This record gives sequence, structure tokens and C-alpha cells, in this order.
Amino acid sequence: MSVETQEYINGMRPGPLTREIPECMRDKYTVVQAIIDVIMFVIVGIGYVIQAMYRTVVGHKKKNLNGAIAVVTGGGGGLGSLIALRLSRLGCTVVLWDINKQDNCTGFTSLFRMNIDHCGVMWALDSGQLEPFGDTSNPCPPTLFAINVNTDTVIGRYPIPSEFVLQDSLITNLVVDSRDVLCRDLHVYMADAWRFGLIVFRDEDKAFWRFNHYTFYPHPLLSNYTLHGLNFQWTDGLFGMSLGNVHQGDRLLYYHAMSNDLEFVVKTSVIRDPSRVNNAVSEFELLGQCRGADGQVSAAAVDRNGVMFFNLVSRDSIGCWDTHKPYLIRNLMIVAQNNRTLVLPNDLRIDHEVPQMVWIITNKLPMFLADVIDPNEFNYRVIYLDPVAAVENSICQP
Repeated sequence: MSVETQEYINGMRPGPLTREIPECMRDKYTVVQAIIDVIMFVIVGIGYVIQAMYRTVVGHKKKNLNGAIAVVTGGGGGLGSLIALRLSRLGCTVVLWDINKQDNCTGFTSLFRMNIDHCGVMWALDSGQLEPFGDTSNPCPPTLFAINVNTDTVIGRYPIPSEFVLQDSLITNLVVDSRDVLCRDLHVYMADAWRFGLIVFRDEDKAFWRFNHYTFYPHPLLSNYTLHGLNFQWTDGLFGMSLGNVHQGDRLLYYHAMSNDLEFVVKTSVIRDPSRVNNAVSEFELLGQCRGADGQVSAAAVDRNGVMFFNLVSRDSIGCWDTHKPYLIRNLMIVAQNNRTLVLPNDLRIDHEVPQMVWIITNKLPMFLADVIDPNEFNYRVIYLDPVAAVENSICQP
């Protein structure tokens, strides 16, 4: 170490910059430098404040991955699920490789429908079939999945036992019966449309059982459809199900075969009891009158006010009924009809929000199966309506 450097360290010699300033000016220089430092600090601080205010008022442009596709391995949990969740929030289409590989029956095969309970769990029904309208063999068993919608992770997988799945069964629809704030004592009711059965799942012990009943069957004369000039035959049995509001510890399950114009009802206290499987024939009852011409209905749901909304598949329409009134034609009404946007309303759900909304999916399924669908048109739509406004001052208003 040089003598000059040692003197500088010990404070005996001025630093490189101050050495160039005359002795008489050093105090003034120090004051000026301090003032400059304060001014720069204030300017930088103001800059940060302006930037923060701009982002608050105008908003910060986030990265947009709309249209991008990402393949994520290990997406079933851990770091992989966090990455998948982050990408999906940025608008990216995420493929969870581990649970979508062919011949992997621990993943998804053919998801038909889903229902979200008020605890934030999506219950999704997988038919297990790759070609339900062609080769009806099941490479995987029909399975009920539970998915946490807040984390996009599968939290439960429950294959339906083989003794409750018949040859050519097509289990396509479900409703979730959760009654308290913690979703305890939760049950899921599933419809076997092609082998005419009602399968019940109890979340407490993951048990399944099945009811068979003649009211689950289609009507032969209503299995012949004509929609926008296209004639086809569907022999779908039990399909639409909707839950009434809880009353004195029980609630009603309304149900119907799709190829039928009759509505039926059963108490959920009956179907929640597996000991009633073989001794409950009289508990499944006809609700009232038939719906009349072209009265086939796919899905249905009941809102908080006790109003049922249902899809009239042969009329391009959405109907309603106040469940506090008798099920008679004069008490039924159409709340929406459109021969362009409501062609084959296939599914219908009502959310748990405040206020509630009715959500409908239309998909022109008969045209797709007949290979006459027009790719230049919008063939798949998600439509919503306000259930309160839809029935205001009508026969469906409670």
C-alpha cells in the first residue's frame, strides 16, 4: 500500500475529488452537494408517487397470453399446479399433460357436465366414453371429480363402481345437494340417460348406490324429434334434475326423462337412504300435467325464489314454472325464445351469486351428429339471464 493511499484512509489526505477543490471552497461545496442530493431525492420520490398514481388510475398493463397454449407437466399438484394457475389467469390455454394422456384413467376422458357447490368445489362428471354416439365402449369407468375452483386442482376422484354401471350406460348429468355453509352431508345425484337409473354419491364416506324406476324411461312417441327441418330419434331417459329449496330439513328433487313431456318428483330424504333402493317405488310421483306438444326438456334448475327454469329443446326456448303453484300448463311460461341463438339449449345452471344468474349453453348437437353444421356460423353459445327480471309480472313470479 502506498504512502498516499495510507494517508487517505487515515484521513490525513483529501480524497481524489476534494483534492481538486481549493481549500477555501470545500465547505461551500459540501453544502451545495447536500442541497443537490436533497433535490434529487425529492424529484425521484415525486416520480415514484406519479407512477403509483398512474397505475392506480389507468391500470398497469399485464401480460396477455390469450390464444397461447401451454403444456404443463405435474399440474395435478405442487409447483406444476401453481404454474398452471398462473398461466390460466393470464389467458393461456393450459393442457395438464399428466391427467390428459391416453389410456390414463386417473385423468379426464370425456367430461359431460359439472356443478359448483357454494363452497367453491366443482363436481364434474366424466362419462368415461371417447365416442358416446359411436363406439359406446368405456375405456375408463365413469368418474366423479371434485375440483377446487380457487386453485384449479383436482381434490377428489371417485370412479363409479361397476355394479352401478350397466352395459351401454351413459351417465351425463348431475346435481349437487349441499345444505350448510361448510357443505357437510353433501350428496351428488347423477342421471344414467341410456340405462334409466339414478346414481347417488355420499361425500361423507364416498359411497355410491343406484335407484331404478319406470319414471326414468323415455316416452316412445316423444323420442322422435324434428328440429329446423332435421328429423332424428333420441331415446334419452332420465336427464334433467333440479333441487327445490330446503323445507323442514328436506327438499324435493324434480326430474324428467329428456324424451318425455312429464315432470316427476321425489323427496331427497328417500334417495339419500341406501336402504330404500328396493322399497321406494311409490315415492317417485308424477308432478302434474304434461308440458304439451314439443314438451321435451333437457336441463332445469330452481333459483332461490323457487322458480324453475328449463330448456325446451324442440322449441328453441327457455321455460319457467313457480314451484309454489301446481304443475299445470297454465302455470308454465316461455321467458326466452330465439330460433337462431337458442337452437338446442342443452344445459342450464343457476349460480350462487347475489344476484343470481341463469346460465344456458346451446350447441346444435343434432346438426353436429348429422354433419350438417355450418362452420361459418356461431354454433355454440353461452347465454345468461336475470331470473328475477325474466319472470317479473308473469305467472312465474312467486
